[in-house]
Amino acid sequence: MECMTSSWAGPEWDSPCDQAKATAIASQEAQTHIQMQVEHAKIASQIYQLLSSDQKAKVSDMMAKRQQKMQQHMQKAPPADNQ
Repeated sequence: MECMTSSWAGPEWDSPCDQAKATAIASQEAQTHIQMQVEHAKIASQIYQLLSSDQKAKVSDMMAKRQQKMQQHMQKAPPADNQ
């Protein structure tokens, strides 16, 4: 990964990749992604607490419909091609 951080094509492809550095960068990116997901969940929870009972019911209904659509989509999806 370190070899590809600045560009997907270029002189970095000519040099060997520093696996330790690439692993460190990937770990940091993963940690940042986790922190962002946690913050997103906190904010969503805070917003949900501000909703009225009717609004909370509407959100629950919308989420249930979304989950149902996702399940239907997954059932129709062709199996992944593992090459």
